Order: sequence, then C-alpha cells, then structure tokens
Amino acid sequence: MEESRYHWSKKGCLLLPLLMLVAIALCFTSIGVVVDVSCAKDAKVWLVDYPNAEVVSQEHSWLRPFGMGTTHRVLYTPDSRITVFRWYQDHDMELNRQQEWRDDGIATMRWRLFTVPDNEGTYIELYSDCMAYFTF
Repeated sequence: MEESRYHWSKKGCLLLPLLMLVAIALCFTSIGVVVDVSCAKDAKVWLVDYPNAEVVSQEHSWLRPFGMGTTHRVLYTPDSRITVFRWYQDHDMELNRQQEWRDDGIATMRWRLFTVPDNEGTYIELYSDCMAYFTF
C-alpha cells in the first residue's frame, strides 16, 4: 500500500478556508477604504462650501459625508443666486485651468442653486455619488 504524500489534519482543513475568507475580506476592506478616501479627497476640491454659508441639512448613505455612498448637503446664504453661481463657476474654471477635471475621479460631484422663496438668498445643494451602488 502506498503512503499518501499529503497529510492534512482536520484542523488544517478547517483553518485553510477560514484564512482564505479572512484574506478576501481584507482585500475588499482595503478596496473600500481606498475608494472612500479618494472620493472624500476629490469632494474637498470640488464641493467647497460657499463662504459664510450655513449648513441647512446634510444626509449621507454610508460611513461619512462625501466618502463612499451618496451625500446631499444643503447650504444657505443671503447672497443672490447670480453671485453664488459666479463664485462656483470661477472656482471650477480655476481648477480646469490647473488641468483638473470634475469627472476624472470615481465619484459624480455636482452643485445646484435654488433661489429662496421671496428672493431672500440662495440654497446651495452639494451632491456626491461615489460608487453608491456598492454600498448596502
């Protein structure tokens, strides 16, 4: 009778799949952290709060605002819509002159403006969608 070259104990047979699962979990966690950090970094560049604006509301779908997932931040300023529009437009154009492009990253980042009823200021919506379809 020929002796087997490989001898695996029951403990070894259970430990190997467990270690493989841990390695897979670490890989997915690492990818998630890299994505989250990348999106948050891009949002700090593109979705800047308007000077002296106050936060009206903020909602995010995952761990932190402007990281992985979806974020809606609404700001209020007493400044007119055209003044706010020009400020954000100038900000974006300056970044474009530096060869920075809004959609180069993995997140969709947008700002929108709404006139407050009775023309008493402007609401600013800052929106980020960073791989939201991968979040739970």
